[in-house]
Amino acid sequence: MDTTFAMIKPDAVESASDIKELIRQQNFLIVQEKQKQLTDAEAREFYAEHSGKPFMEELVAYVTSGPVVALALLLPTPISSTITPDPDEDNNKDQQQQQQQQANDHQMSQAVRLWRTMLGPTDVARARDEHPDSIRAIFGTGPGKNAAHGSDSPESARRELGFFFPELNVEDFLNAACPDNGVMTKEFSDILSEGLQEAAREKPENPIVWLANRLGNRAPTS
Repeated sequence: MDTTFAMIKPDAVESASDIKELIRQQNFLIVQEKQKQLTDAEAREFYAEHSGKPFMEELVAYVTSGPVVALALLLPTPISSTITPDPDEDNNKDQQQQQQQQANDHQMSQAVRLWRTMLGPTDVARARDEHPDSIRAIFGTGPGKNAAHGSDSPESARRELGFFFPELNVEDFLNAACPDNGVMTKEFSDILSEGLQEAAREKPENPIVWLANRLGNRAPTS
């Protein structure tokens, strides 16, 4: 399963329902949602990577001009990026953890790419010209006001999810269905993939609780 972070900016909050429907149409699940009025300090912390850039002050003013809607997105896809057990397990735990981290990054990158493709170019005029069906083309309101934000990498997604949803442990979330050795069996992978696809169709109010209950009922026994 793939995760990423999305944020609907102040100028598009009134269209949040329409944007979320477009998100769901691409089989994303919205597993966490929060509407929040960012302070000046919070906006600067969130966009710290842009500190010192010419557009920073305008960006801060924009995202603090009204509430934003933060979304934790889950993309239910077949799970194939799991590590292979090592016969010398006791001496290779660090290596296995590193491999699992790389697998998680690969999974997250699929969601990152899809959401950013849905967003379209940062510049609204370019989005309308080149990608008229994109989120920014449809809901952006003008120069510098491009409706929504998306993480540009798995690392950014982790940081941004943690900023708005500190209670959501992304690594635990990605590894929730794995046994203690960090390896997901094909049987469990099939059950999880089936559950995620069903959740995408049913669109439960609380997908995490719904999925946890379903997995609890379907989990294979040793």
